[in-house]
Amino acid sequence: MPRVLTHATTILHAIIVLLSLSASAAEISFSFREPAIFKIGKARFNLAVPEDLARFTNSAARLVEQNSSAQSLSKKDRRGLREMLRLSTQVSWVHGSAKSVIYHQLLEVAAATANNHRPPIPSYVGLPDLPFRFVDSLSNPVARSKKAAANLCDSPAVSDLSLLDPKPSTFWQRQESISLANLYAGFDRLSLPRFDHRMWAYHGPKTSGGNPGCELISGTQRIKVTFRAVRRANFSRAGLPCGTHGLRASPPDQI
Repeated sequence: MPRVLTHATTILHAIIVLLSLSASAAEISFSFREPAIFKIGKARFNLAVPEDLARFTNSAARLVEQNSSAQSLSKKDRRGLREMLRLSTQVSWVHGSAKSVIYHQLLEVAAATANNHRPPIPSYVGLPDLPFRFVDSLSNPVARSKKAAANLCDSPAVSDLSLLDPKPSTFWQRQESISLANLYAGFDRLSLPRFDHRMWAYHGPKTSGGNPGCELISGTQRIKVTFRAVRRANFSRAGLPCGTHGLRASPPDQI
């Protein structure tokens, strides 16, 4: 009997240690709600209010700089917060139309950072939910909803919202002329870049995608390198989306 109690105590102690380690390694959550509500954990900031924007700047700066084991910050979140800090500093001293552009970029980065924490699937689906989710999946028309998208171009004369373009952003903008676009270089570039004329240093492992790779840095330029066999041209992933669809994606160049 004492031996059984000893084993049970050891197992219980191990479970407590594992739970504490998993809780300490939990990432900080981010969320964004239109028009300008950004949350870091339980802290809530209205980015449209100068006082809240100043509180966000102080809180985000401490979060980026700290190295606490109780809170972990992913590389994408750290990069997003640094960009938001840069934009929040600029928006405080510019005026006029430039202030509106920078403020729109700040909200865009806030929404993108929060989107990293939005689960692609429901966290839980019970048996009673299945019929309702099945019926809902049968009717999902494009551009038809009870609430219109917040980033559509203004056009009162158009009743079908599916015909409207989104407003230009750093993610998408309508191309002026597809026939004049350079789809070979893509991304509004005149020629393909050269990566073999400078020394690159290892910056960290590649943590996304199914192929091995790493991140390299040279001065202020940072690139992500993927190791894989090239069996076909990368035309559809590079110049075509940028030239025809207007998507502002990262250029996937070959070395």
